[in-house]
Amino acid sequence: MLLRGGADLTLANGIIVSPMNTCLRIDSTTTTRDADTALQDAGKPRYISVVMQCNSTPYRGSRGVDAAAVQSIFEAGANSTISYTPSLTSLFINGPTETARAAVDPKTLDAAFDTTNYIGAVKDSSDTWYAGWTCNSVTASFGSASGNCTAIPTT
Repeated sequence: MLLRGGADLTLANGIIVSPMNTCLRIDSTTTTRDADTALQDAGKPRYISVVMQCNSTPYRGSRGVDAAAVQSIFEAGANSTISYTPSLTSLFINGPTETARAAVDPKTLDAAFDTTNYIGAVKDSSDTWYAGWTCNSVTASFGSASGNCTAIPTT
């Protein structure tokens, strides 16, 4: 995940799996500054109930941000860790490792969100909200209702 240019971000109940790469890179001091309402700036990124699987260099900074600052920002969030070994099935469906992680109720962050009690996109194998939402690919199948991608959408 690369953040730059003063990006405002709160990631809650997220899973980042990138075992061959750095998981989190911040490439601008405008992204790490404190909140400033005059700039409509929400402040530093927030990670709440986020798990990451990365290479041996999970944090990286540049352009005035060092790896220690990136680590500090990530670790400031509640219940977040880089000590994560995925048990996902079909690339995106939670397994026992994800189910065991505590989640935050996203509605406590913003009323526009639905209440959930799990991290990741899909709670378990009986949760099929995603079926028909997007098209299947060689990487992931989203169910028979989704079909395969055969053309780029034009509308």
